[in-house]
Parts: sequence; structure tokens; C-alpha cells
Amino acid sequence: MMPVLPSGQPMNTSIRLEGGRIGEQPVVIYHVFHTLFFGFLTLLFDGMKYLWTPYVCMFTAFGVCSPDLWMTVFRWLKLKSIHPVVLSLILSTAVPTIIGFSLWREFYPRVLAELADLQEFYDPDMVELISWIRSQVPMAAVFAGSPLLLGTIKLCSGSVVTSLPIYSDVTLLKRTEDTYQVYAMRSAEDVYKRLMAQKTNYVIIEESICNDVQLKKGCRVKDLLDISNRHVVHDRSQIDSFSKPGRFCQEIKMNYSPYTNYFTRVFWNRSYHVYKVNSVISFQY
Repeated sequence: MMPVLPSGQPMNTSIRLEGGRIGEQPVVIYHVFHTLFFGFLTLLFDGMKYLWTPYVCMFTAFGVCSPDLWMTVFRWLKLKSIHPVVLSLILSTAVPTIIGFSLWREFYPRVLAELADLQEFYDPDMVELISWIRSQVPMAAVFAGSPLLLGTIKLCSGSVVTSLPIYSDVTLLKRTEDTYQVYAMRSAEDVYKRLMAQKTNYVIIEESICNDVQLKKGCRVKDLLDISNRHVVHDRSQIDSFSKPGRFCQEIKMNYSPYTNYFTRVFWNRSYHVYKVNSVISFQY
């Protein structure tokens, strides 16, 4: 049954382009006020811009590219010199084309210039380490080290790693804590047992962590490990050590027993020292 107007005339429920009444539809009016409301909230809360920006972009695209909305504008302006339907179809195509060409002309040279100047982060020591792993180490070998470094190794070489920079996993956090003991004051046997429990074949020691020389002490990785392991006690300005073994990452570089019994250095450069975890302990004196 067709709805009728109060005057008794039947209501036309189909919206035609020639009618030019799409801009008067409730859904369009709703989105207009919704956009304005989001814009007002964006002025109050900065985070709302992530919701308002795509919303207003889609609504603007609908307005610019819609012949129906252009027809509504021409109907309000009572334009009769040119047929409104033809003009709305032309503008709905021409306006986005002009905008797109203007944006291309404005930003395309700038994009090419930025792509030409990549300014990539380049770490030659890291590149050397990854190249050595890919060429000299079996794919089944397991690496231990800091989570960020292991994430890079996993992505670039595909090798098996003991941990990843996923800080919401309790198991990975425990494995990371055990691996970080190479920067603590631990004995060679203690570190060896922890690494073997993770089935580690190679352990990587980073100079930036081992020999961190920040003036503000207490926040370095090795300081946190010493406090957690209760190897040091801070008494006002003094720091008292209660650990018999020296710092593992420094002592192992001296290349003497018992460190050489458990570990064999297989690669090193200015930033990284890689030690193979011996599957068979060889006692050397």
C-alpha cells in the first residue's frame, strides 16, 4: 500500500536524480550533524581526531563525488541556465579529478625526494653479525641474547631464538631474565646451566649493555640484575658487592678457565661477541 500525504496525494518514495532531494534525506542530515558533533568533540579531546578524520573524509568524498548532492545544491540555487542533471554529473567527476591532480602535483615531487633520501639506520656491526649467522651457522642453531637483538636475528636470518620482545608473555620474560644473567656477576657454571636449560647453542654478548657507562647508575641492565640477584647493596653513596664471581660478560673476554671450559668464542667485532655453548665440557687449566 502506497503511503499518502495529509492532502490525500500519494507520496513518492523513490528518489530520482532529477528530484534533487537527496540532500534533504534524514540519513544525510543525520551524518551532517554527526560530523559536526565529532568535530566539536575533537576540539575537546585530542584522541577523537582519529575517529573524526576518517569519518569526515568519507562524508566529504560522498558530497563531492555524488551527483545527487550536487542536484540538491542546484535545486536550492534554482539553477536553470544549464540542465542540472548534466551539470551535476560533470561536477561529480571533474571536482575529484581536479583535487586529485592538485594533490599529485603538490606532493608527488616531495614524495620522490623523500624516497631518494632514505636515511636508513645502518649498523655495520649488526650487518656483519647477521651475515656471519646466515653464512656460517646452521639453521637449526639456537641463539640467546637480548630480546631486541634476537628479534632482528629472527627476522633477518630465520634462526631459532630463545626469546622475543613480547613483554606480555610470562614464559618469555623468565627466559629473558635467565639470558640476561650473562651481564650479572655469575659464575661460568651457573650461566652455562641456565643456557643449556634453554637448549642454547650460541650466546651473544653486546658491548653496549656489558660496558654501559651512563653517569646515572642504578638504571642500567647490569645494575638492575645486581640488585635483583642481591649481589650489591646500596648504602647512601656507597655500593657494596657481595658476589664472589666477577661480571660474566667481562670475565669471559679474558679467555681463561673456567670460562673456556664451557664457552668458545666464534665471532666478535666492536659491538658483539658470540660464544658457542660447548655441548661437551672440556676442562682446561
